Amino acid sequence: MGLRKDLNGRPEIAQVSPAAAIAGGEFQIRGKGFTKPAWPRVMIGDVVAPLPVGSDSFVIAKVPEGVSSGELVITSGDRSSQIWACDVGIPVADSLHPVANPAVDSLGAIYSVPGDAERQHLGVRGRHGRGHGNRLRR
Repeated sequence: MGLRKDLNGRPEIAQVSPAAAIAGGEFQIRGKGFTKPAWPRVMIGDVVAPLPVGSDSFVIAKVPEGVSSGELVITSGDRSSQIWACDVGIPVADSLHPVANPAVDSLGAIYSVPGDAERQHLGVRGRHGRGHGNRLRR
């Protein structure tokens, strides 16, 4: 997607990736005018996002805890970008070890590893009432 035309000197967002993130994740934001006239501030919903990396055309915004809206805005001085819609996910389980490639069976069940795999057992039951180890239902 190209830059959206804006003639009043506001920060301009060209691309945000990924399209969705969760708290602790990051959005990579590309565009221009992010540092003119001041260092940028990124808001996701009504929460300020920390910026571990930033330049005039590229910013990484860390998704803060407590965000419920995916409306992203970059402000520089008194000038704000247009609203960019992105998705912010919510946790559906805790104490699970994040894996890059979780196993998914033909029924769409997701297999994951608990935080302490040697001592924990999820005990989630399948559709027919039988135990399926660490299987999580959709």
